[in-house]
Amino acid sequence: MVLGLLPLASYAAEKNKQLEEALKIKYQLAQVGLDRFRITKAGMVLVIEKDGIYANPSDQLMGMTTKIKDGAIVTQGKFLTGLSTSEEDRTLKVGTAVQVTRISLTDKDVRMEIITSDPEEMSVRGNSKQVRYIATLIYEFPEGFLASADADGVKKAIDAVLLPQTEVGAANTKTVELGQTEDQVKAALGAPDKIIKLGAKEEFVYKDIKVIFIDGKVSDVQ
Repeated sequence: MVLGLLPLASYAAEKNKQLEEALKIKYQLAQVGLDRFRITKAGMVLVIEKDGIYANPSDQLMGMTTKIKDGAIVTQGKFLTGLSTSEEDRTLKVGTAVQVTRISLTDKDVRMEIITSDPEEMSVRGNSKQVRYIATLIYEFPEGFLASADADGVKKAIDAVLLPQTEVGAANTKTVELGQTEDQVKAALGAPDKIIKLGAKEEFVYKDIKVIFIDGKVSDVQ
């Protein structure tokens, strides 16, 4: 029985390695110098989409980890337990540009080490220095998901927290389509400045546009 399982284990390991390599190609890994500050080879620029990613200056050896499950940030901490955060650690803000320096996979998670694209000034004991911040994101997946997933499928999960900069504009585009409900329009455009009710017809008036509903569904946009 044990011998019979070896080919399956070997196949799973090879599939895992192929997926890891595909993700590395998709995210165009950046390279950093020995000082862990200089970006010697630029990679794909991504943008932080959610608050809660803990990071620390790149010249520190102990990186901060953030676990993500179902698109939500669930835990943060140090690589080694028992180490407390310092005043130099921080939470990366939404909109921060980062690059991926390393990707690795296990049978249940994808780990991405990131570094901030833009250096910033930090004061340490009265002295200022330029720093970048690093963090490790651990995307957890249901058992068996990665065994059959492809790079595009994994990217969809990653997008919830790290979105390619080239896709940010499209993701934030607000659209209204025929047949949408009032709640869907409010989710896209926010609360209207004015609501005009005319029997079965209703109008949401915004600063730049007017959305017309018939029987609760979008029928026209002016």
